[in-house]
Amino acid sequence: MSLPKGWTLTPHRAAVHLPSATAVVADLHLGYAAHRQALGEAIPQWSESAVMHRLWQLCEDMKIVRLVIAGDLVERGATGLAAAQTFIAQGKQLGLEMILVEGNHDRGLPEIPGLQRIKEEWHMAGIVIRHQVNEPAARFTMSGHWHPVLRAGVDGDSLPCYLTADRALILPAQSEDASGVNVLHQPGLRAMHCHAIVADQVLSLGPVRELKQRLPRAARHWPLRSQNQ
Repeated sequence: MSLPKGWTLTPHRAAVHLPSATAVVADLHLGYAAHRQALGEAIPQWSESAVMHRLWQLCEDMKIVRLVIAGDLVERGATGLAAAQTFIAQGKQLGLEMILVEGNHDRGLPEIPGLQRIKEEWHMAGIVIRHQVNEPAARFTMSGHWHPVLRAGVDGDSLPCYLTADRALILPAQSEDASGVNVLHQPGLRAMHCHAIVADQVLSLGPVRELKQRLPRAARHWPLRSQNQ
């Protein structure tokens, strides 16, 4: 399935519009550890640094000037504020324009200087960016929310992936804490095409409905995984 003109999928879990140097990402869930710690759980806070490292590397490599977040910047509004402020401050230091199309987890997040907030959807380069799509759209729509991953017993890996259809792209989650939805077990996703992130490549694996038969043979030729995942 082809993307609109000018767009490419990257191993950094971001779709990039090359003409405008815009990256679109989703589901960072910053403050996840802080939220769980507030509930009394002992959760390490390593995942946020991993997300930031991946995104800032993307911005440097591809000369990104605008970062659009398709929802769920934070895990919870109040407990995610500190991590979100750090994230936005670092992005501004890199000279990024930063836009949040709010997701369900962003409710209650206070305003943050340097972050533009959009309630429902944002339009650019002929596409619509939302957090969640509940019905077929008239225009090509990029969204998050699902946290799609591919789990098929391939060395025990859980591979983040993009899903594409004629007028849709579902982005993988940036969060390292997101367990993800196994695309093989979701009947509503069977007609979509899977693009799995393996090492520093995005591999187009074809329709989800065909993956169970094709994966064992295809996986023999996959490169080793890397920190970009």
